[in-house]
Amino acid sequence: MAIKFKDYYEVLRVPRGASEGDIKMAYRKLARKHHPDLFSVGKKAAEERFKEINEAYEVLRDKEKRAHYDQLGSHWKEGMSYRPAASSGGMRGTNKDRKGTTSAREREWQRRSEWEEEEDDFPSGRRDLFSDFFESLFGGGATPAGHGASARERARGYGPGTFGRDKGFSRHYPKPERGKDIESQMELTLEEVARGTKRHIWVERPVTCSLCNGRRLVGQQTCARCKSTGVVSEAKELIVTIPPGIKDGDKVRLSGQGDVGHGGANAGDRFIEVKFRPHPQFTIADGHLEMDMDVTPWEAVLGTEIKITTLYGDVILKIPAGSQNGQQFRLRGKGLPVRGTATASKGEKQDLYVRIAVNLPSSITPEERQHYLELARLAKNR
Repeated sequence: MAIKFKDYYEVLRVPRGASEGDIKMAYRKLARKHHPDLFSVGKKAAEERFKEINEAYEVLRDKEKRAHYDQLGSHWKEGMSYRPAASSGGMRGTNKDRKGTTSAREREWQRRSEWEEEEDDFPSGRRDLFSDFFESLFGGGATPAGHGASARERARGYGPGTFGRDKGFSRHYPKPERGKDIESQMELTLEEVARGTKRHIWVERPVTCSLCNGRRLVGQQTCARCKSTGVVSEAKELIVTIPPGIKDGDKVRLSGQGDVGHGGANAGDRFIEVKFRPHPQFTIADGHLEMDMDVTPWEAVLGTEIKITTLYGDVILKIPAGSQNGQQFRLRGKGLPVRGTATASKGEKQDLYVRIAVNLPSSITPEERQHYLELARLAKNR
């Protein structure tokens, strides 16, 4: 019976001459992307794709299976059907050498499959069925080429790393877990709050180790880069956009900039809490800005014009004659922007209140004293 050829290189999206490292890297990337646990819609299709990826890796990761697969002939690119040998029996072999002892090759297979089972990051699910193409080449995948299954392998349903379990076999794997959120604070000047700004910040955050891809092992050795934790600390520059009118205590969210996720899940978020830096001139009361302005007695009595520096530039404040100590004057629209309310309109700003303080001199000259005495006499005779 003709069986449809499977291009395992195309499945893993690697060239035919790809190295073992390239094949492993491609497999990990695709397996994480198509992990069935990440899909709520189209889960069945994801399982089939996941199974196909694992089958391709099962063949190309093993030198003997890959060599046997590559011998199919010069028409492999055509994706044609072919007829398997009627009595080939796949790649079955004996598990004992002539002396009746375990062969060195089998011992190597057992050793490799044992540590790779510990290295596996991806759930097996029900990977009990290989494709007809695979079974025609390797005899159903129950035993690797030239090797018998060990007692441990039979007990767990046999399979190097991630494939070939018996039907109904299940194994517990942790579900994908979203990374934790990270919180920090940022101080802003009132000038930055008034106009909005962009801050460039450097943060340290844990990311998946690129050397071991989070597996904690490189081959059989502990990963030297992450010290077998699966994650490393990475410095990264982030741009924080601060909108005009943000409030003290508000939080800016940076999506995906928190702790790394596990099992292919998304990273957490980073939340930056805004704090207002004390200003040398302004204070905030009920959302409005307030400031104090010193005037001389004669300015309060006679009236004057004073230049006020606001968050948006200089303005002239008119002090009318006869102004009293502590009296407030309002500068409309010179406060902080209004944001986050149902009634706020674009560009609307709150007010700035200027409170005058009559500044009495602590010492006067003899000539000034004579003038004050004359003022006192005139006031008494008024």
